Amino acid sequence: MNRDITFPIFFIFWIALGIAGSILFYFNKNVQFKKKYFRWYVILAGVLFTLFAGMGAPWQVVLFFILPAVSLITFLNIRNTTFCDNCGRTVFNNTWFSKAEYCAKCGAKLKAD
Repeated sequence: MNRDITFPIFFIFWIALGIAGSILFYFNKNVQFKKKYFRWYVILAGVLFTLFAGMGAPWQVVLFFILPAVSLITFLNIRNTTFCDNCGRTVFNNTWFSKAEYCAKCGAKLKAD
């Protein structure tokens, strides 16, 4: 597929995915929905980015650099994001080696997912 056509399509889809993710996982307060679909949303974004970044690249670059990097980022996004059952807030934990224990908004204790 022609890269001149592919990039605008990817860019528009990427923006739409970002807007949808913001609405569904940041502004939405439905914790059960977030817990059910967040993992799949992050995996979809990772697969889409890998496919786009790998277009035209040698398979060795995709296999040894792009795929491991995207896999690590996807894993960390899923592992370090939790949802407050009390207020519905999406809580992002920026530390790799410890989990957030309390909601930054309401102070409620976060449950392990």
